[in-house]
Amino acid sequence: MKQGALFFDEYKDRYDIRFDLAQYYGGLHCGGCLEVFTGGK
Repeated sequence: MKQGALFFDEYKDRYDIRFDLAQYYGGLHCGGCLEVFTGGK
């Protein structure tokens, strides 16, 4: 499991996840599964 930050990419007009300065998920698409943990849960 990787830890990252969710942000809106205005260039691609979709949300993406940034893992570090140069590593991105590549854009979130409808129909894709995603598990989100907040506060260690």
